[in-house]
Amino acid sequence: EEELVRTAVERSPEVASREKMLKASRSGVQMAEKEYYPDVTLTGTVAKRSGEFQDMWSITATFNIPLYYRSRQGSALASARAMENAAVHDLEGAKAMLASGVRDAYSMARSAEQLMELYRTGLIPKTKQDFELALAGYRTGKVEGITVVSRLKALLDYETAYWAQFTAREKAIARLEALTGTGSQEPGARSQQ
Repeated sequence: EEELVRTAVERSPEVASREKMLKASRSGVQMAEKEYYPDVTLTGTVAKRSGEFQDMWSITATFNIPLYYRSRQGSALASARAMENAAVHDLEGAKAMLASGVRDAYSMARSAEQLMELYRTGLIPKTKQDFELALAGYRTGKVEGITVVSRLKALLDYETAYWAQFTAREKAIARLEALTGTGSQEPGARSQQ
């Protein structure tokens, strides 16, 4: 079960999307933290002059100092950190929902399998034997017809319940395959196995 959960988390496009969103929000926090430091820009130019004048060279330094760092940069950093926290919680929520879906489908498949085994090895053979005994008793005149019909109905009910569990198990397996990204991509491939 844990291996199925791990596989589902590794292959989930939703989890991958949330991880990329978290990475982007962490980059946003780093950018907001860099806004506390002054920006320095150095510019150099050369002006070519003709004739007897010398070429002109100039170097310019520009400092962009964050004067309002407490209000402007502080709120930007707080906002970026809040977005990072939201991305972390979204990622954990997506992983938890995926794990819950896998565990739910796994337990449904297991319980349906156990019920199928109970029907196949216990209830159906016993009810079939009861039906055959009632039918033999009816032929000899020792059992009424309603008893035969009720035993036949019980047998059919158990067989119907067996196939309902079979369907529930197949649905749970298909859901597991969809959540984990495993299984065949061709329609009808599972029924041929």
